[in-house]
Amino acid sequence: MTQLAPVRIDGRFPGESPRSLEEEIDGLEAFTDSSLLGAYATIRDFCRKHPKGSAHLAAVGASSTIMACLIGRHLLWDLRNPWARFNDTFLYSNGHGPEVLYHCLWRLFPDVVPEAWLKSRCEVGGSPSHPEGIWKDGAPVSVLPYRGMSADLAGDVARAPGFVLCDYLRALAEKREGLPPFRPHVWVMASDGCVAEPEFWSAVQIIGQRGFDNITLIVVDNLSSLSGSTFSRYKFSSTTNARAAAAGWKTYAIFGHRLDEVDETLTLTRRDGGPSLVWARTLSAYGLPDERKARTHGAPISEGDLEHALQRFRGDPNADPFETSPALEGFCRQRRDDLARDAELLEGIVPGVTRPPRFPIRLRAEGEPSGASQLIGREELDWKSFVPRIYLRDHLLPRAEEICRRRGRTLLYVSADIGTSTGCERGPIITPFEPTSEGRVFDVGANEQGAAHVAEAINSDLCGRFVALESTFLCYNSRSWPAVNTALRRGLPYRAVRSHSDKGLGTDGPTHAGDREVTAIRVGMGCTDYVCATPREMAFALGRTLDAVSGAHFVIFPRQELPVPEMDGTSSEPMLGQGVYGYRSYGGDEPALYVVGSGTGLSMGAALCERLAEEHGLSTQLLSGLSISLFNALPWQERTAILPAGSKVLWIDPVENCNPNVAGMLNTTPDKLVHAGMTSLYWPCLSPDDPALWQFDGLDTEGLVEKALALHAHEG
Repeated sequence: MTQLAPVRIDGRFPGESPRSLEEEIDGLEAFTDSSLLGAYATIRDFCRKHPKGSAHLAAVGASSTIMACLIGRHLLWDLRNPWARFNDTFLYSNGHGPEVLYHCLWRLFPDVVPEAWLKSRCEVGGSPSHPEGIWKDGAPVSVLPYRGMSADLAGDVARAPGFVLCDYLRALAEKREGLPPFRPHVWVMASDGCVAEPEFWSAVQIIGQRGFDNITLIVVDNLSSLSGSTFSRYKFSSTTNARAAAAGWKTYAIFGHRLDEVDETLTLTRRDGGPSLVWARTLSAYGLPDERKARTHGAPISEGDLEHALQRFRGDPNADPFETSPALEGFCRQRRDDLARDAELLEGIVPGVTRPPRFPIRLRAEGEPSGASQLIGREELDWKSFVPRIYLRDHLLPRAEEICRRRGRTLLYVSADIGTSTGCERGPIITPFEPTSEGRVFDVGANEQGAAHVAEAINSDLCGRFVALESTFLCYNSRSWPAVNTALRRGLPYRAVRSHSDKGLGTDGPTHAGDREVTAIRVGMGCTDYVCATPREMAFALGRTLDAVSGAHFVIFPRQELPVPEMDGTSSEPMLGQGVYGYRSYGGDEPALYVVGSGTGLSMGAALCERLAEEHGLSTQLLSGLSISLFNALPWQERTAILPAGSKVLWIDPVENCNPNVAGMLNTTPDKLVHAGMTSLYWPCLSPDDPALWQFDGLDTEGLVEKALALHAHEG
């Protein structure tokens, strides 16, 4: 990537202490020891209340020295103005043990992190937890801008490229505008167990390939696991640095409890001109009687353990672990003053960098029409057919980019492979060697899970300038769930585009079957499916996705050309918002059968209804099954006004396997539903051994007619 000269203050990086370690060693040691003792005391209290609970001691002792040195001398993170852009990004993917982090912040910012908050955060739901970075309706709930909340081990490491990328693109834009290209530093603390996960190496490859130089990844190797020592089971210490170096990283190996080693290394990582990985060998039970042994995860802290630590660090086994000292108070006061001064100096260099955002964050300005209403165009009304991915690429996305520009945002497309033919292959690619501030397509290189984490990280920064659409084949959707769960847990948006290939089957063959993926979306709390069949449905789906400040949104469509059936009237935004809506009536009487078509199923349903009316005199109502999620979110009275309860329903749903147990999604019962899915037609009224149970390799109209007539004749 184009190297951007970092912004410095008096020859040092923002957040770095302006004094030498020798000048601050007494205060830093007091800060380190008090944070560790406070964390141990918290775990001791927890073990008293929950003798069978897990306190995850290992990560607490192992990370204590590094955490204190990072926060006390390097991390630009002022909790008095936590959401302003000048702050560094901190990702704590160390697995467990956030108590040291909390105690460091409590010592440094007692007015922001009161003792009551500290205790409540160290014991949530009966076990130590770290519920930071939670948002609700576009506003943060937690006092901490902590971004380490991934559902899977190493997930927060995998999110790091997203934050680094946003900083880089924003700096490029600032450089073009004549401003200093300011980039906050991204600090990641991970455990040795994270190194075993593929997401870890996804981030290493993405960052190393592009040469991002504003990130430091610290791996805390404490040799401890649920089964005891990890050294005899996997020796990542001998391979991780070599692999990272091969990927373009600067690498370091240190002992994580020597303040001089830790401080010198963290200083070097800001100056080495590339991404930096630090392997830190640590002691899981640091400061306790058996610190040279690898205590297992979940090992408790006894009264004797705490007394030993107090004797070692305070010289008195009966000392108060929460007691302060003049050295500690002076160190914390000086650190607060340093952070405030750095923020003030940065404001003079990059105007607005310390300005806090206004909450709640709203992507739409007050009085601005919805994204859906701005995207839905009238020119599509007369179309007889369309190719969804081409329509998305050439018609919707240019308008979507303009909407984002008016909102002060840039729309980015994140994909594991731009060859997935989703339509998101639009605009200049963000490449390692030809960077441009106009780049929009970020191809991470055949890694669906890594792409999902990157996109989630971009969308999690509601205060930022970027909106990300993540795209891949529908069959790979399951690989995005860890990132989706992270967004949902935090109350933040996830935006995805999924394409699939179906001619009734909905598959690309045995390795590309997207079966069960849409069902998981439909039943997932906080998830919304948009299985699109018409241009207006796609415009509506993309518009809602762009407007979202929470929830996971999936725009789903086939890659083949889709017929657009003739409709009674026009689908308005309120109709589309119902999820399932009336499309066209066939025959002159009350409908004897309701036909719901999702995606490709809509045009198949139209052909079926025509045959039933013309050849069998059967009146039907065709409905579009655009979004079962939205339909099920409606009040019952509204749902039954669209689709009466207990109706006979034939649901043509080519993106999913047949499953009669989904009848409740459409207000009916299994005996009154034929769910015509991607692999077969299944009618539960008949015995599985009944020869009348028809199986199809495809969803042919003749077979659908037979099933529709059988369902109509059935007395359930």
